[in-house]
Amino acid sequence: MPGSTSEVTTLFFTSTVITLLLVVCLVLFVVVYQRKLLAQQSRLKAAEHRYQIDLLKSSIATQEEERSRIAKDLHDDIGVTLLAVKLHLQQFARKVPHDSLYQEFVDEARKLLDDSIHNVRSVAANLMPSSLEKWGLIPALKDLIQTISQTSGPDIQLQFQGEELSGLSKETAVALYRMVKELLTNSLKHAGAQIIRIVLKQSSDGLLLQYSDDGKGFDSQRKYKGAGLRNIRSRVLMMNGEVRFDSTPGEGLDVWIHIPVSNHIPL
Repeated sequence: MPGSTSEVTTLFFTSTVITLLLVVCLVLFVVVYQRKLLAQQSRLKAAEHRYQIDLLKSSIATQEEERSRIAKDLHDDIGVTLLAVKLHLQQFARKVPHDSLYQEFVDEARKLLDDSIHNVRSVAANLMPSSLEKWGLIPALKDLIQTISQTSGPDIQLQFQGEELSGLSKETAVALYRMVKELLTNSLKHAGAQIIRIVLKQSSDGLLLQYSDDGKGFDSQRKYKGAGLRNIRSRVLMMNGEVRFDSTPGEGLDVWIHIPVSNHIPL
């Protein structure tokens, strides 16, 4: 019987070890499987994020191309046609009798043509400012601020720090212009701001846009309720940047936007 007891003990010990090994293998399998599953989910999320970024880039690029095309058509085709009509009208005015009825008609037609030419130029400039395409971001922002100051009267302070924003790609320049314009529109139309400060800095690690106003503010904890702020966030996301809105009702608005250097150098 001693031999039988020893065999039972050995068998029990062996089965226990095998059971423990199986449990350990099962635990290891579950851990490895979960890690692989999490890694796969992470890869899927990263792929989905890249897809969304690529889709956003494509959408914005298409919008900008269409804006540029329409602006060019307005300026080169409709604008030139209206100018030609105005010249013909001036020639007509020299040949008609100097009658008050004719003169009134010519003056009214001239006024309508001048208004139409002005409106066409304004629409074209809003779609794609010629100064942005010809001279770059800084002159375009200065022109925009000068135009707003003449019509609205707020105190807008614009500062550039760094290397005069050298080496900006066209895409980044357009994106920054659109974001500043969106912020200005929000400050003037919705916040009633009287003092606005814009600072653009260029450093070795990227671009920094700081924007502040003394308007009525809003609850920035309510994430991007306005379409304008969502558009800004989308553009920053497209360039792998960061954006922060800091505002409370009655306390104005502070915006911080950082674009990494790899996303604003020319391609």
